[in-house]
Amino acid sequence: MRKTIKDISFVTDIIADESVFWTAKDDGVTDPYSFVRGSLHNDSHIWLSPRPDTLLLFKGINLIMAEMHIAIKAGPARRNSRTSCIDACRWMFSNTPCEKVITYIAESNPLAVSLACECGMIREGYLTEAMKINGINEGLLILGATKSRFNELHGG
Repeated sequence: MRKTIKDISFVTDIIADESVFWTAKDDGVTDPYSFVRGSLHNDSHIWLSPRPDTLLLFKGINLIMAEMHIAIKAGPARRNSRTSCIDACRWMFSNTPCEKVITYIAESNPLAVSLACECGMIREGYLTEAMKINGINEGLLILGATKSRFNELHGG
């Protein structure tokens, strides 16, 4: 697993891929390079890459909680998304003070919700009209996993 990546071209290549970048564009990001550059210089952000076409970003919220984002290029890497997510969460729980991981997922993305649940996350809340998708305001599900729950499901 590549950890705490600082290679801007590697990260930008994945984020700028059209199979990934559409979600960032709806969030108002117009330049993937500027977005990545700012994130790579943020000490509370940890980028992990369990596979060559996969990135996971963990944004520190406080000492024990991080917000997780996953970016996987279209193609063969998507078949390994569950394993990539589990490997990255395992790394976070083993190598940082993190005791809880959360994520926000658009309600119109059942595949992402399924992936999060397979990784041990449970629904913890809902935000109305919190993200724009194709120009339409949409709700976000809040899912989370504690270190103890994750370890019960996947070993730790």
